Amino acid sequence: LDPLELSRFCRDQRFACSYCGKCFTSSRSLETHVRVHTGERPYSCAQCGKRFTQSGHLKTHQSVHTGERPFSCEHCDKTYATAQNLEVHTRIHTGERPFACDQCGKKFTQSAHLRSHLNVHTGERPYGCSLCSRSFIVKYSLKLHMKKCHPNNWVQTGPTTGPKRPEPGPNWAQ
Repeated sequence: LDPLELSRFCRDQRFACSYCGKCFTSSRSLETHVRVHTGERPYSCAQCGKRFTQSGHLKTHQSVHTGERPFSCEHCDKTYATAQNLEVHTRIHTGERPFACDQCGKKFTQSAHLRSHLNVHTGERPYGCSLCSRSFIVKYSLKLHMKKCHPNNWVQTGPTTGPKRPEPGPNWAQ
C-alpha cells in the first residue's frame, strides 16, 4: 500500500504496519504487531525456555507449569487456564462461529481456523512432510499423514514456509 492509500485506510488510527497495512492507535501496539512478521520473540519462560512475542502470552503460558486453570465452563466440567480458551470452548455449546471467510462464507469458531482455511482459496500448502514430498493445506492433514505413512518417525511439525499471516479483523488487509 502506498502512503496516501494508508492514510485514507487508517483514518483515526495513526500507526500503520509497513508489512501488511494493518492500522493501530498506538506505536506500542504497532511494535507488538510487527513481531508477527519479523518473528521476534523477546519474552522467554525461565522454566522451559519457550519464547513469546508479548509479555502477556508468557504470563498465560506459565500456567502450564503451575497447573492453574481458574476458568470453568458453565455448560460442562472443563476448565481452562485463560478466559480466551474458555470463550473458544464455549462456542462448542453455543454454536457461535464469528469468523467468516469473505470468499465463500464458511464460518469458523477460531480465527486460526479461518486463516488456515484461506489456503483452500490460495492453493498454499504450508505444511510439508520432512520425510517425503507431500504438503498440506492444514496442519491436521499433515498430522494424519505422518501417523499413517510415517508412524515410526512422527513428530509434531509446523508451517515450513513464510511468516504467520496477520490476524483477521476489521482493518485486516490481505
